[in-house]
Amino acid sequence: MTAAEPLPAAGQRRRAEARATCAHCLLVAQRADGAVLITSLLFLIVITLIGLSLFSTTTAEEKISRNARDREVAFAAAEAALRDAELRLTGRWRKPAQAPQKTDFDPVCGNGLCDARSAAPVPPLVSRDFFDAGSAAIPISTVTGSPKLPGFPDPRQPRYMIEMLCFPTCKDEIFRITVQARGRLPNTMVMLQELYLPPNPLTGSASNTAGTGSASSSGSASSSGSVPGQ
Repeated sequence: MTAAEPLPAAGQRRRAEARATCAHCLLVAQRADGAVLITSLLFLIVITLIGLSLFSTTTAEEKISRNARDREVAFAAAEAALRDAELRLTGRWRKPAQAPQKTDFDPVCGNGLCDARSAAPVPPLVSRDFFDAGSAAIPISTVTGSPKLPGFPDPRQPRYMIEMLCFPTCKDEIFRITVQARGRLPNTMVMLQELYLPPNPLTGSASNTAGTGSASSSGSASSSGSVPGQ
């Protein structure tokens, strides 16, 4: 039987083994902590990306909804301007009724009434900005005294111009009304056109209309139709 090792040597060896074991455990623990940290960061990045995606989607849907609603408001304003122009052509906004005279229409559309029996206005009305400072377009209620549209300041009230056309010959006249209306958003604009044969103010004979229109909005769809020729 061999002699036992001296106690100081045996104790030093056990302490060395214990230190080696602790160092290994510490290394394993550090590696585990690092893996947990990386996993947590990855989860945080994924959750952040999902949140940003949902925010972007919600914002885009809100813009589309707001533009669509504003386009409907502008379309309703344009319809009101059409009715105001029709009222002016019938002359029934005053008593006795008095429709515009042929001499009120001129080729240069100086007063918003265009004589287009021989030639179309230059430039065409569909290419003009009725809200331009030098435009001859007529704001709603200016002539007929119809109520102005609530929620629209005077510079943004819908406007119209009227062309007198030959139909089917210059023996009879038919009128083409062009309307532009803006919504509450700065980039919303609706344009409508309508062919209108006014009733005789004295006999009350009725007539019908044929209209086309186009509407546009930033970030929204647009629709348009062909305008009947002269």
